[in-house]
Amino acid sequence: KSLTDYELTPTQLFFTVSVDVVSPVLDAERWMLKVGGLVAKPLQLRLEDIKAMRQVEEYATLECVSNPIGGDLISTAHWRGVTLRSILEKASIKDEAKYVVFRCFDGYSVGIPLQVALEEETILAYDMNNQPLTPDHGYPLRLVTPQYYGMMNPKWITEIEVVDGIYLGFWQKLGWANEAEYHTHSTILVPGYSPLRRRFGLPLISQEIKLGDKVQISGVAFAGDRGISKVEVSLDGGSTWLPANIRKPLSKFTWVIWWLDWEANALGTYMIKVRATDGYGNLQSEDLSEPFPRGATGHHTIVFHVETT
Repeated sequence: KSLTDYELTPTQLFFTVSVDVVSPVLDAERWMLKVGGLVAKPLQLRLEDIKAMRQVEEYATLECVSNPIGGDLISTAHWRGVTLRSILEKASIKDEAKYVVFRCFDGYSVGIPLQVALEEETILAYDMNNQPLTPDHGYPLRLVTPQYYGMMNPKWITEIEVVDGIYLGFWQKLGWANEAEYHTHSTILVPGYSPLRRRFGLPLISQEIKLGDKVQISGVAFAGDRGISKVEVSLDGGSTWLPANIRKPLSKFTWVIWWLDWEANALGTYMIKVRATDGYGNLQSEDLSEPFPRGATGHHTIVFHVETT
């Protein structure tokens, strides 16, 4: 299999993280979205009301803020819905509005700044990969905001409240960052044992590399809404770097697939590292940090051996 076969993650392989042991199953016939707070015209919208509005769609990658370097809590989907802006404009937000808060069926809540809420790419999605959202992915309505980690993209939304101050949501009250913008990072999928291989339908076992083998070292890189301008690979633990090839992404909000063709012409142990540069020219941080409180940083590194045939 090639990584390009799963550049768009099949819904059944798309990662899920939730505060719930079992995903809530909502009845769309009884579900309603309430929009209130600092608005001149409070709304109560059924799913068919939302689907009757101007439809938008986008490809976007979502990643959990708790994803470790090389981890698999990241996936890419095609989303369809309406802009959050169109619903806020229908409700006529008041001048003192600063934050938009989402309350969910399971008690989860989170808020985003008004200026992010009004961006065209911030959407309320009801379809994922050309099918209605599944219960695991937030049916009937979820937020997709391409610059923020997954915890800022709530599922099973039942209420939107416009407020005049910063709002701390479920995870933020536990110390996680409140404006959790994606870090730039990159992951090696071939060779190696990265758990992210499962999102691409690849077995988790690594291939053996023999002297003379031609290997396509490959993986993904992601920087939220900033895009990726360059990926580099090191075969000597970071002493020297080689430019990798980059496949044109599905959109500026998705991961990119990168690869480097290499021939194993010397025996020994190799330490591969990868690093990416975002669309603004900022190089990925090499400082290793844990996911808490604002997402992991550091270079993904794997070690492999070239053996005799």
